[in-house]
Amino acid sequence: MGATISINKKVAGFARSNGEIVYITFEETCSKRDDPRTPRWNARAIGSYDDVMQIVFSSAAATEGGSLQTRSGCTSPEAYIQKWRSEFKAPVPMPDMAIQLKLGGASIYSTIEDKEVDEALAVLAKHGRNDLVDGLRAGPVTLSLHDDVDIIIALYGVDAKLSLWKIVNGGPPHGTGADWLAPAKRNAPVMAPTVDAYRVDEHNVLVSIGGAPYEILGWDYRAVVQYTRDVVLPLELRCDGAAKKMIAAFRDKLAAAPKLPDSATLTIIPAAGDHRYYIENAESLVSKLGVVIGTDPVSATFKVTFGDVKAIGEERLLSTLQAAQVQWSAALHGDEVAVDMLTANPQAYTEQAALF
Repeated sequence: MGATISINKKVAGFARSNGEIVYITFEETCSKRDDPRTPRWNARAIGSYDDVMQIVFSSAAATEGGSLQTRSGCTSPEAYIQKWRSEFKAPVPMPDMAIQLKLGGASIYSTIEDKEVDEALAVLAKHGRNDLVDGLRAGPVTLSLHDDVDIIIALYGVDAKLSLWKIVNGGPPHGTGADWLAPAKRNAPVMAPTVDAYRVDEHNVLVSIGGAPYEILGWDYRAVVQYTRDVVLPLELRCDGAAKKMIAAFRDKLAAAPKLPDSATLTIIPAAGDHRYYIENAESLVSKLGVVIGTDPVSATFKVTFGDVKAIGEERLLSTLQAAQVQWSAALHGDEVAVDMLTANPQAYTEQAALF
């Protein structure tokens, strides 16, 4: 299996002139396929705590399917996130450094590759740095990590397309962790959204989160990946440690999900797909069900039961449709039990409206 092995993690940080802390995360990894395995440090993300945690959660989600592991083997998103949270307790001070940018180059190691030039210049112009646009067109430009951090984040931050490791080379700085660089503790009372789940077949699960419409989220690990990124992250950023309980509870919910009853009804809307692939999949399904699409396929809707789909052995086709193409009966909702999060404040509340 071509998995990546995460070996070590480190967080560095420095203060802006206004006192806000900028973090840089570093991770030492190697490929499981390498022989011999050669660990390498890479800078992963730069920005605020909320910014860099997006990358932490994105990588954490990859552990669920086994594509990211530890030396001991497979791990879980919640364990991976907890390792990073430990590193944030005392980040290492990040000294200032000179960063040289140069336009162009075919190598992946080029600070701004040929294919990235136009977009990079547009970003600089958008941030009012036409001086840098002119400078880069004339030759290399040197920036200060500390003084020019806003531009560096605009070009190489979480929401940018350029890779941070191209300009911050190697591993983290040496030194002792500093408590004052640690992010403020977050103890806001939160509550996990309700989860209702059914098993469509041996692999695929149908899930409703926080009362939202049911959707086939694919195999269990894919469902956990989506839940970790879309649902858990916003709550973890309000309550330290929320991820540990939420992800485990969601995984248990999927494992205990009952089979979807044959009486469950669904409305298929082929034209709601945003690509011909999905539209053709839906049309294929209704055709196999023996339903005539008619002369106006754009407005066509087809109401069937899950038993009808099972009878022709095409449960798999349901998982190839987009959520907008399948509307499941609201009657599927069973008794939903919220998973309370342990917080410093016992008055928990939900934020479902903000999540969906």
